[in-house]
Amino acid sequence: MRQQLVTLLVLIALPARAASAPGAGAGGVVVARVTHADAGRGLAMPEILATDSFTFGGDDNAGGLAARRVTFGCGHINKGIFQANETGIAGFGRGRWSLPSQLNVTSFSYCFTSMFDTKSSSVVTLGAAAAELLHTHHAAHTGDVRTTRLIKNPSQPSLYFVPLRGISVGGARVAVPESRLRSSTIIDSGASITTLPEDVYEAVKAEFVSQLPRGNYVFEDYAARVLCVVLDAAAGEQVVIGNYQQQNTHVVYDLENDVLSFAPARCDKLAASL
Repeated sequence: MRQQLVTLLVLIALPARAASAPGAGAGGVVVARVTHADAGRGLAMPEILATDSFTFGGDDNAGGLAARRVTFGCGHINKGIFQANETGIAGFGRGRWSLPSQLNVTSFSYCFTSMFDTKSSSVVTLGAAAAELLHTHHAAHTGDVRTTRLIKNPSQPSLYFVPLRGISVGGARVAVPESRLRSSTIIDSGASITTLPEDVYEAVKAEFVSQLPRGNYVFEDYAARVLCVVLDAAAGEQVVIGNYQQQNTHVVYDLENDVLSFAPARCDKLAASL
């Protein structure tokens, strides 16, 4: 997951003790050695898998929730775009080793603040409270709650697919057949960039260009900041909705009923209300 989400998870999910692994003391047991790679972020992390107890929301004496036998990986040669304040990555897919699966919860939610907001926290909720938060904190929402189906794909069982019906730019529907999107769209909180098939990307790009007023523009950006819509073309037929397009959106996954709910929101306001 992205930087702000990782930071939040580290604050609420602290290991209760050091894991049993080589170098942690006599009798350490290696469960497995694996290499985790994410081509989209340029990460490469040789890992040792281990099992330990985790406490969420404080320690055992302060009302924290203890989870026993949580499997996690210790990366000891981490390469990529990590920042100094990142301590780990949590998986939220359908796989058996994801955090929701290991905690045996059937719902979770998140609300990402803007990536340029360095002062506010994003919100991550696991369990029944995820749905309750969506329906009890209307003040943080800036639009209506919508729902759609979560689709399972046997060829990629750990991913979340949604039936995307169309793409609009500034209120104008892009001329892409619905059949090109309906069964091949993934919503991914861990991917930063939204990727589109090359022909779909070109259609979206053309619509952007058509809506820009013609003229000559000269920008002197002394702060070296770049405006980017974070869309890219990719080979193949799949669409991936990355977390940049999910900023300030309250997203709830109901895995028991395979329903995705979402609403535009002030995620900083939602975090402050908790």
